[in-house]
Amino acid sequence: MKEGRIDLGVVRMPIVDPQLQVTESFQLQDCFVAGARYAKLKNEVLTLDALLQYPIILFSRNSRARMTITEVFHNYGYSIKPEIEVGSVDLLIEFARRGLGISYVTREFVSKELEEGSLFEVALDIPLPPSQVGLLTMRNMPLSNAAKTFIGLVK
Repeated sequence: MKEGRIDLGVVRMPIVDPQLQVTESFQLQDCFVAGARYAKLKNEVLTLDALLQYPIILFSRNSRARMTITEVFHNYGYSIKPEIEVGSVDLLIEFARRGLGISYVTREFVSKELEEGSLFEVALDIPLPPSQVGLLTMRNMPLSNAAKTFIGLVK
């Protein structure tokens, strides 16, 4: 964005940068999901300790989602160390579906898989905080018509 190659960004908050402005924000809910290999967990409510007995799949270390879940576990006195780290939502979903572990994903991104039953949500005995998502633009820079239209559709 700062290089002028894109007009806006859709990012997890918080973002602290005086050159950027949040034009709209909304909430998404993160959760842990698993595939058929872990079907025995469908009707259980897991503690964090119990969850950590299974292979965990997370976004790469520097992602906002990874920082968030690491902080949640830290606040409860645990350290979360993934078995697998990936750089895309698609891999988080596919690896969980194939039974490689339990993935931490945004619920809204797996609604189809949850509905069709290829994934199920792993229930925890603690609440996971929602994620704030923001549409970012450069301060004092005019937006392209496409960016204005996209922001209008999101609102």
